[in-house]
Amino acid sequence: MGTFITGMIGGTGAQIDKDGRGEMTSLILREFLEVPELRFNKIDVVSGELWNSIAFGTIEDVDLVNQIVTLKLEEGEYSGIHVNDICRGIFHNFDGVNNTETGTDDCGFDKVQGFSTAYFTPIEVLDARGKQFRYSLKQGTTQHPCKAMKFAVYGNFTDETRRSSAYATRTYKRYLKGVNTWALNYTNIASQFGNLNGLTIPGAPNNGQLQGDGAYLTNVYMTGSIIEFTPE
Repeated sequence: MGTFITGMIGGTGAQIDKDGRGEMTSLILREFLEVPELRFNKIDVVSGELWNSIAFGTIEDVDLVNQIVTLKLEEGEYSGIHVNDICRGIFHNFDGVNNTETGTDDCGFDKVQGFSTAYFTPIEVLDARGKQFRYSLKQGTTQHPCKAMKFAVYGNFTDETRRSSAYATRTYKRYLKGVNTWALNYTNIASQFGNLNGLTIPGAPNNGQLQGDGAYLTNVYMTGSIIEFTPE
């Protein structure tokens, strides 16, 4: 359509050739983009949280009546989801509810302005690949998982092998261990790097309130040197 001139920079118009190769200025998709590789821009940017978890997923659909989640999986892919996994998902809140909330929620995670957080656990996995599962919400919450929401497993109520994970925000990185309840406490934090404000460790100075930038570690093993100095 229009006058087509090829080129990543300065190209105009649009074209799809006989082999299915397309070139255009922009593309709006209402569902999912499936590609084997993304190239050209070599910088990845995350606004929110970046997780390393034993299991995670992107939700393809939700049956709210029967509380059944369907995950988006590729052919032959397994979700790795288990019964009693402790799941946390965040998605943009289109209806505007709670858009201005900040701080920490009752599970110990940061609230994100403009986004809703769902806490849920699989109570029945409905197929061998874990594509569908029946879920229940965290008691006292009403936010269900929703279509296109990404979620991570950060613990398990009964399986001690599924209770560790790690996540990073803009200001800190935290490693979790032994998570068997919805809410985190100091025993679940194996280590944290970056901003320590809000982290409470019994026995620490300032009534256990850690402050400023630094590192909290459970154990330290060193073979090198410790050098203390002031910038002045």
